[in-house]
Order: sequence, then structure tokens, then C-alpha cells
Amino acid sequence: MIYIYNDFISWNVVLFSLVFSVTAYVFFNTIRSYQLMGNIRIVHKLHFFLYICAFKILPVFVLVKYILKNVVA
Repeated sequence: MIYIYNDFISWNVVLFSLVFSVTAYVFFNTIRSYQLMGNIRIVHKLHFFLYICAFKILPVFVLVKYILKNVVA
């Protein structure tokens, strides 16, 4: 929204901000989920990996794909 309505901000700044925000979100959610893993007792590391992919990373990718398809195109 900022990029569309403000001519002074370049696409590189918006892209860098988006990539940094998504990376920080995924990183901190992964760390927090790993901390919770001790309380929930996930036995296998594969289950933890599937949990991270299904509930933390995949929704962000779906949202970014939707935004890029409808707003940028």
C-alpha cells in the first residue's frame, strides 16, 4: 500500500522490507515453537518439521502469493 500511494519510496526498499519482515517472522516463530516443543513432547523431529511447514511457513507463502497475484499484477 505504501509503494502504490507514495512515489518517493522505491520498489527495492519495499521488497527489502517485505523480505526482512517475513524472514524475521519465520525465524522468531520457529524459535518459539522450538521452545514449546519441550512442553508438548513432540517425539520425532519430523513431526516438528511438518508442524513448522504446515502452520508457520505455508500460510505466509499463500498470503504472499495472493498479494503478489492480485496487487502487483
